[in-house]
Amino acid sequence: SDFGGASVGTFGVTGSSFSPAQLDDMTIGTLNVQNSDFTKADFSRSKINGGTLSGSFGEAMFGSATIKGVTFKSAGLQRTNFAQATLEDVTFMETDMTGATFRGATLKDVKFMSNDMTDVDLVDITQEGVTIEGVGENCCNACSVLACECREGCGVVTEAPAPATAAPSSDAETPEPTVPGATPEPTIPGETEGPDGDDDDDDDDTSEEDDGVCFPATATVELEDGSLKAMEHLQVGDRVRVSSGEFSDVF
Repeated sequence: SDFGGASVGTFGVTGSSFSPAQLDDMTIGTLNVQNSDFTKADFSRSKINGGTLSGSFGEAMFGSATIKGVTFKSAGLQRTNFAQATLEDVTFMETDMTGATFRGATLKDVKFMSNDMTDVDLVDITQEGVTIEGVGENCCNACSVLACECREGCGVVTEAPAPATAAPSSDAETPEPTVPGATPEPTIPGETEGPDGDDDDDDDDTSEEDDGVCFPATATVELEDGSLKAMEHLQVGDRVRVSSGEFSDVF
């Protein structure tokens, strides 16, 4: 059907199919649609000044249209195009608006009530007095643009609580304090501490020295005056620590 450019005072449709229909550039005083199919109908640039619309308007074109005083109730507006349209005193109630676009549209005193607003495109809209309430799931993309209050169930992400910090265990070992300036005694390679606390591998308490043990040139030793020196820099006459409280001359 082609009604393009027509001017109608009252346009009432019940249980009919206008899919698709050319309704562009029309001027309609009051448009009342009940249980009718306007899928992919083209209302581009039309002026609609009142009425109630229910039925299927999926993928219909309202681009650059002027819509005032109209209520879309229990309508199917999946992927319907309202781009660049002017909507004033319009109510969307209990309507499936999945994928609908209002890109660049002007919305004044528009109410969204209990609609499915999944993936609704509200980019670059101009708004004044827009309200949204009673929305179900997937509303937050609309709420972020329309500055409405996203209610429980809208998928609002809340900040996760900080993880609890475990209290230190009383059984934890406490490290022994480090004495400033203390130097650990050099360990002879291959030597292990025996069960009696001696630096011997044998269980017997022997004091026999191992003349075959040698240290690398980069090993450091403690001098009698408390300073440290590398083995390769030792001179005859230096006295080095050989055990706790004991020092020996370098030959």
